[in-house]
Amino acid sequence: KNYTMYNVNAPDGDRAAGGSAILVRLDIIHSEIKIKTKLQAVAVRLSFRKSISICSIYIPPGYKLAAQELDSGSENKTSPGRPRC
Repeated sequence: KNYTMYNVNAPDGDRAAGGSAILVRLDIIHSEIKIKTKLQAVAVRLSFRKSISICSIYIPPGYKLAAQELDSGSENKTSPGRPRC
C-alpha cells in the first residue's frame, strides 16, 4: 500500500511465466517511462538530487537476445540518461 507498481504481464495469460515489474515507494518522486519494445520491459525515472532511470526486463530462458533489442527507444529519445531497454 506504500508503493506504486509499474508492470508488464506476459502475453500468454494461460500460465504463470514471464512478466516484469518495478515497485517504487510513494515518497519518492517518480514517473513511468513509456518504452517501445517487443520485450517484456518496464522503465521508471526516479528523482532524487539527480534523476536516474531503471528498467526491468524479463528475458525467457533460451531466448537469443540481440544487442539492438536493448536500445528500443523511449518516448524521450533526446533526454540524457534514457533507459536502454
